Amino acid sequence: MLNGLKSLFRKKPDTGPVMQLEREVQSLRAMLQEQDQVITQLKKDLHQHQSEAEFRAKKFIQTKFEELMAEAAGLITQIHTQTHLVEEKNRPLNVRDVIKVAKQFERVFQNRGLRLEGYVGEITSYDPDHHRTLRKDEPVVEGEPVVVRFVGVAYRGKLLSKAGVEGARSDY
Repeated sequence: MLNGLKSLFRKKPDTGPVMQLEREVQSLRAMLQEQDQVITQLKKDLHQHQSEAEFRAKKFIQTKFEELMAEAAGLITQIHTQTHLVEEKNRPLNVRDVIKVAKQFERVFQNRGLRLEGYVGEITSYDPDHHRTLRKDEPVVEGEPVVVRFVGVAYRGKLLSKAGVEGARSDY
């Protein structure tokens, strides 16, 4: 009996299936490691692409802003010169020159998507989504006739400033 037990312990266990499972585990570990490396590289690539896209967007915005400033530069110099003539040289201000520059400024912004809502003196129906009342002591009801005193301003479909209105019966 003792010899039988000794032979059992001397006998090597059947390692075929265990060895195969160990090889599969090693293979799976290698695949996981490769996948981790791929994920790490993809994260680096994504970060780089995001940085490049952000840089391009900033550059585009800067270019567009510089274009706007270049268009406005001549108008700003005109205003500065007119201010100097009035303040330093006591020369009279030509109102038509000021209006001309203001209209040119308006055109610069309109060419880039600015839109005026209404016009001064226009009589229209009160719409609280597009108008703000100027006289708090004189409530206006939706649909009631009002007079536009200050135009509203929209940019690319978004209302930035409502038109200032008063009841049509108000004196200006």
